[in-house]
Amino acid sequence: MFLNGRYGVLSVVLCIVGILFFYLSTLSMNGIINLYFFLWIASWIASFWFGIKGVKTKENGPLKYFGMGTISIVVIGYVLIIVLVFIRGFGA
Repeated sequence: MFLNGRYGVLSVVLCIVGILFFYLSTLSMNGIINLYFFLWIASWIASFWFGIKGVKTKENGPLKYFGMGTISIVVIGYVLIIVLVFIRGFGA
């Protein structure tokens, strides 16, 4: 396949593209649920999948972990924010 040995690089690129799509989705006047939101989710799912594929094929280099690690840190951060909001009672 043409991606042989390049799963880590593709994972990092899709992770960065996902962050850019997230930024663009926050700028929209139609709310956060728009085309950029779905592109952001799709690029992060693909990035995570390519990272796992790189681990399974025993690809050399740390890039296969970078995309998955970045996504994991952001998801953990959002979960912590949601937990804090629920603990505080939505600012009440």
